[in-house]
Amino acid sequence: MSPSGAWASSVRSIANESSRHAHRSRHTSRSTAPASIETSRAPLVITDSSCRALVDHPHNVDDETMRALADAGGVLMLTFVSSFISAECANWDADLRQKAVSRGMGTGNLDVMLFRAIDYLEYAREMMGVESTGLAGDYDGMSEVPVGLEDVSCYPVLFAVLLERGWSLTDCAKLAGRNIPRVTHEAESVAEPLAR
Repeated sequence: MSPSGAWASSVRSIANESSRHAHRSRHTSRSTAPASIETSRAPLVITDSSCRALVDHPHNVDDETMRALADAGGVLMLTFVSSFISAECANWDADLRQKAVSRGMGTGNLDVMLFRAIDYLEYAREMMGVESTGLAGDYDGMSEVPVGLEDVSCYPVLFAVLLERGWSLTDCAKLAGRNIPRVTHEAESVAEPLAR
């Protein structure tokens, strides 16, 4: 499934743009994000999360917050942490954590595949629109990664699959990072008069 030719060049360009955009993570309570969205005059970015409707993990964002974020012009940067996108991994991880101290067990991994991550990207796009969806690989903050998304060098394949599923190059570019400058510009526009 390796992309080639001009199409591959476009996909690689999108992937490179994604890797240039830095993100900052803030892990907050379930009530903090909606309160921040409601209070802020500027659009917000929620990073290093996924979709709670698909896996009920404390770091994932619920549908109501996703809709509010999109309505406010913000972006949800989805991560591919295995326990965020696989209920099996989340349950296994929680069980392992409970047993590890008492039994001295080693660690292992249930394989999560590239296509599970893509299901999350498509769910977020359906819930919020592509203008409010982005990538937050979180490769510096997770110990287990999906098979096929071991690092950002795998993004060309990710984008190739999205294009095969009907995403446009423009959609992929927005997912890869073009949404972030828009939000940053809008936030700066709100902040400038407040700084005076």
